[in-house]
Amino acid sequence: MNVVICPSWYPQNKDDIVGSFFRDQAIALKNQGHRIFIFLVELQSFKQLFTGPFWKVEHHVDEQMDVYKCKVRAVIPPLYPRLFDWHGLAIKKLVFHAFLRRLQKEGKAADVIHAHSSFYAGYLAIFASKRNNIPLVVTEHWSVLITESYNRRLYKTLEDTLCNSASFIFVSNSFKNAVMHNLQFTSGKVTVIPNMVDTHTFTLRKKQNNKFSILALCGLNKSKGVHYVIDAFELSFKNSPQVELLIGGDGVERNTLMQQAKEKSSRDRIFFLGAVHRSKVPELMGSQHLFVMTSQPETFGIVYIEALACGIPIIGTQGQGVEDIVNSFNGLLVEYGNVQELSRAMMHIYEHYSAYDPELIREDAIQRFSQESVSQRITEVYEKVCHTNSNLC
Repeated sequence: MNVVICPSWYPQNKDDIVGSFFRDQAIALKNQGHRIFIFLVELQSFKQLFTGPFWKVEHHVDEQMDVYKCKVRAVIPPLYPRLFDWHGLAIKKLVFHAFLRRLQKEGKAADVIHAHSSFYAGYLAIFASKRNNIPLVVTEHWSVLITESYNRRLYKTLEDTLCNSASFIFVSNSFKNAVMHNLQFTSGKVTVIPNMVDTHTFTLRKKQNNKFSILALCGLNKSKGVHYVIDAFELSFKNSPQVELLIGGDGVERNTLMQQAKEKSSRDRIFFLGAVHRSKVPELMGSQHLFVMTSQPETFGIVYIEALACGIPIIGTQGQGVEDIVNSFNGLLVEYGNVQELSRAMMHIYEHYSAYDPELIREDAIQRFSQESVSQRITEVYEKVCHTNSNLC
């Protein structure tokens, strides 16, 4: 099947973490036997309008996938933001339509369009989907939909995208429930398919450290709740020299968190690793005993399933996407901001660590979140929409 993937954001290279899960999913779908075309569009400055062609397409092959990056000139200056956004979106719609026509002329006609996030890949793909009679699948990831207060303009765009898609996928049930509650209607085309993890890279590893090691790995901003993790670690383990806390990642809160850690009696066992290169994460994760991230909001949290693929129990936040991930034998959920509850959860896993079977945790992760499992579920969606080809609410 020829699948055109239209992401709202995408990594600049294979080591770039931004949008890396879009690329990883595309590779997994390629491995399922699909021919993958990735379409990226970049609106360039109005100042460059007369310095070259109105639009040009750059093509390269990445992991046997055809990647097309279209650079198109803005035709009005950004003096009026809403007008500028509207005209940029209009141009992108026309360019995407032209791109699909080009594929058709080259004998590579798309069977399905898969857009990631309604803003704005899903929304811009509506026009091309209708004009070319190609079913549109949209996967929604954007946490802003549940981060900010209700925004009528955002939700109108979301509703238009949902109603004009053949299938609309959320990455977790809590995310779906929150968004659909705000939309105040139901649709049979809505489904939930989780993100995926490379279970060939994230594997069981022998623990080299003789200490019980707890890892928090995330962007260091307030919503990730790392300050609560530090406080809970102090409560639980200030008199436990055999337990340490590793904090990986970087962000605006790093200096504040480091100062917070310095004020704890357990400060000699709290280590800041800085930004961790993507290639180093599997080794780091596999060497840990417990993974903790109490973030809010969190539409899914790929780092949780990376930990599970390594056979490591996890602690996450109630009411977030991680609720679809945690079960009775792989971890615990706690209330966001409740340091006492988080402390008890960390201590419980520490004291009952032998009850968390690494092989069972990993096998369950493979069954639910492996690239093979998730890409097969997405393939089933493709087959269904191509059979019915109905982009109606």
